[in-house]
Amino acid sequence: MRRYKILTVWLSLFLTFCTKSMVLDVPINHFNEGYAKRNPTSIEATTMLIRNNKTTVFPPFNKMPPDATYYEIPHYIKFFRKLENLHLVSLFVKQLPVELQELPNLENLSFSIGDASSITQIIDVLKSCKKLKALHLMAAIITNAQLNELKRGLPHVNVSIQP
Repeated sequence: MRRYKILTVWLSLFLTFCTKSMVLDVPINHFNEGYAKRNPTSIEATTMLIRNNKTTVFPPFNKMPPDATYYEIPHYIKFFRKLENLHLVSLFVKQLPVELQELPNLENLSFSIGDASSITQIIDVLKSCKKLKALHLMAAIITNAQLNELKRGLPHVNVSIQP
């Protein structure tokens, strides 16, 4: 009986250690093709924040800021297979790479959408993300029609606009 208790405690400690979440907070200029090679443990991350070094101040009246940065998520994002949360901070997205569908645990995604964003392409990619539960549009510059198109195109995803 004592061995069983010791084994149970050891197994629970082992599982706790193995399921430990890892958060990456990476400046946009550091997240390039060699990032995973320079930081091999980074592919174990469950949450990734890719940040714009300059903070964009969003003007009122739903207009694009003059210093908006559009960002293309690199195709090598597919190597980060444990990602559950991907957040692009102060970055606008025109399109999403189809490699997002290769992230089997992706549940939450946040980024900004602007004038040059392709809503149709974004919907097509996100439809193939099987576990996606929430799409948070950060300071999105879109019309109500575009927002409704996103919600209709992704009926099983909670689409929200965050200020």
